[in-house]
Amino acid sequence: MITRCILAAFAGIALAPAAEAATIYECKITRVAPSGWVSELMFFSVDENGQTSTAYDYFIDQAYDNPIPVKLTLPNSNSLKFNWELQGLKSGNGGQDAGRIAYRATINKSTRKIRVGVTLLSYYNSSNGEGTCSIKK
Repeated sequence: MITRCILAAFAGIALAPAAEAATIYECKITRVAPSGWVSELMFFSVDENGQTSTAYDYFIDQAYDNPIPVKLTLPNSNSLKFNWELQGLKSGNGGQDAGRIAYRATINKSTRKIRVGVTLLSYYNSSNGEGTCSIKK
């Protein structure tokens, strides 16, 4: 039920009238590194021309309350590569400012596998995860 609510909220916000032909990827992530910062559920939208993309997950919601535009680099027939940064998040260790956090995600279009990498730029810390995506329209 929660997944459906998040998907509905994401689809409603991410798909403005000009972007109705977007493809939405719902990705379920298994945390690989123990240091966190990788959401268990992530959403990405990509317009049909590959020009506009957005992302949404727990951390984006905490920082901005809405999906955010993300950089889509080197889109091709095999993969989609997304990059974005977050700021303003607090760590679980006493609520200390986490500083700038760089995210990168790659979705293999044929297998629908996703790999996510996270780097806490202020703390020399990193995390990663992988999982599987499904396409939601």
